[in-house]
Amino acid sequence: MKQQQIGKKEIVMILITIALMITLGIKSTLFDEVRDLPPAEQQFKDFVDYTVARDYDGMMEKAPLKVYRVYKIEMADKKQNAVLRYKDPETGKKVEVVQDGRYNAKVRGYVLGVFPINQFDVTAEIQK
Repeated sequence: MKQQQIGKKEIVMILITIALMITLGIKSTLFDEVRDLPPAEQQFKDFVDYTVARDYDGMMEKAPLKVYRVYKIEMADKKQNAVLRYKDPETGKKVEVVQDGRYNAKVRGYVLGVFPINQFDVTAEIQK
């Protein structure tokens, strides 16, 4: 029985695949989460982080095989006021805030913190 040798094309494809996986890992961990936000957007991000952690608490999240990151925050409607109810991440106290304007956050889920598998939007309740 003759053993097959790995050719140059296969080696190149393996190296390209490894390079792309490393690039995806760097992008997912370093660049996909919003940072250095203005106070109103940071407050909304805290609300989104709390809401996602509360609503998505399955086996993979508890393991933690799956993590969620907010990768974009944008103004959804400047005329509407949003009500944010969450626990402050620093103090652990319940917070209820009415924000001027309503924001929308885009959240992406990652398996093993690197591989994106789903994304969804989160917005706050409108003040009545």
